Amino acid sequence: SEQHYVSNTAILRTVLRDRHGGEVEVLDFAPRYRQNGRFYRPPGLIRKITPLAGAPRIRIRVRPLADWGARVPESTWGSNHVRWLLPDFNLRLTTDAPLRFVRDQTPFILAHTVHMVLGVDEPMDRALSGYVDEALRNTADYWREWVRYLSIRLDWQEAVI
Repeated sequence: SEQHYVSNTAILRTVLRDRHGGEVEVLDFAPRYRQNGRFYRPPGLIRKITPLAGAPRIRIRVRPLADWGARVPESTWGSNHVRWLLPDFNLRLTTDAPLRFVRDQTPFILAHTVHMVLGVDEPMDRALSGYVDEALRNTADYWREWVRYLSIRLDWQEAVI
């Protein structure tokens, strides 16, 4: 496997390979960009999993805990999401992955890109893949613009950025 940040961004890229030639790319980021003249930074994380080679078999595990790790919270699920009922708020995972496989942590063959949004319990009001792709593009643009205004010596840039 290999892992690095996409150049001049806070987007983490991980490539995982299996012994059968399967390969997947995982992009993880917290959305952050300007939208409608305001700073958009919802509390949550986005993950995009893309098959690169072969027929990779993956298992998606999301196991939040409540009360400082003392107990597993109750959960409910709908057509495209799983909700965990925590003491102070409800956590929601919205995904286009096979939901039963996510809920039961069952391995499956990744035949197409999977999109995941983990955050507060709010329904998605648009197509998940479109939202994730737009958030990824806008977040990358935001960080590249942010980096342009840094004042860092040339010999320090690789270590700092």
